[in-house]
Amino acid sequence: VVVLGKSGDNFGAGMTGGMAFVYDEDKKFQLRVNPETLFFDQIRSDYWTNELYQIILKHYQNTASQHAKRILDGWENEKNKFIQICPKEVVAMLPQPLGFEMRLKQAN
Repeated sequence: VVVLGKSGDNFGAGMTGGMAFVYDEDKKFQLRVNPETLFFDQIRSDYWTNELYQIILKHYQNTASQHAKRILDGWENEKNKFIQICPKEVVAMLPQPLGFEMRLKQAN
């Protein structure tokens, strides 16, 4: 899931699988996320950065979204505004590491 707009409060409550990328333009996502069951941080892996880019590109190609186009056109700066979210129980099953696992271990 990719969220290009604002997220509501308690984002991810009940999220039991998959992964999400949230465009955190106002840098306030951490105030709206449910940290009890989720890992979240900026994207720290080239693999996941590319996955996100491809999803947004496909969205733009299918919808001509000007918001998506603006993000793609400014990708080098805009990619840093995304937060990657993953349920804790899914991390071990991912095809590629998140890239911020060491930071998670240090925080616990």
